[in-house]
Amino acid sequence: MVWNSAVELDPGDEPALSRRAWLSHRKASQYQVSPETSLAEQVAAQIEAMAREEEPGARLGSKDELRELVGVSVGTLNEALRIAQARGAVTLRRGPGGGIFSAHTTSLMRLGAQIVGMETSTHTLRDALRMRNALDPLALSDAVEHVSRFDIDDLRGILEGMQRAAESGDVDGFIRGHWNFQSRVTSISPNALLRTVFVGLIEFLDEHAVAVMPLGRDGQEGLRLQLDLHERMIAALEARDREAAFGVMRDYVASQGETLHGW
Repeated sequence: MVWNSAVELDPGDEPALSRRAWLSHRKASQYQVSPETSLAEQVAAQIEAMAREEEPGARLGSKDELRELVGVSVGTLNEALRIAQARGAVTLRRGPGGGIFSAHTTSLMRLGAQIVGMETSTHTLRDALRMRNALDPLALSDAVEHVSRFDIDDLRGILEGMQRAAESGDVDGFIRGHWNFQSRVTSISPNALLRTVFVGLIEFLDEHAVAVMPLGRDGQEGLRLQLDLHERMIAALEARDREAAFGVMRDYVASQGETLHGW
């Protein structure tokens, strides 16, 4: 984790350390908080690291014990525990012998849970866009290699829906058609992990950032440009022409100016 010395913390709300660090000679003042990450998220990350060092089911302590070790407020600790629990890192048990316990999780389970537990913010949306764009070439390469007639027919159906949306002036529908088109192209890949991550990013952007999807130009001219690019992409995939497909991707990037969106 990268720490930023520009951020100052209120007394008693220094970032949490792992249990070993808490009990060692290191001082909390050696650590600063990243401005993009809330204190509760950082405390949660340290609790998760602590849980990973223990056997599944091991007791990490009571809330009061953890709060004393961390040195943050009750509210901050409770929010951190909620995040850590949502990510599948710990379980909370009430009553005698209760407390916070490490949970058994696989690396993929932890990855999925960490994504689910992330806060939605402008920073997160920009990161999602960058990741989606970085995965584009891999998804497109797989699509060119593995595309079938069934896939082409599906893509043409999505494009027809985009054309109807453009004709009726339904910009939101057009944008969602674009996301659906990208998801369908990615679904061609035999790489299950790529499909899951890429489509998940698209669904996240569709849910939270439809309004930031640029059309490149205003009005019908922009819509026609986008439709032409989608037509060309279908033709390139049908011909299994990798260079043509990547050419469409580059043209799409150019049509968006300095935005973060790729093909």
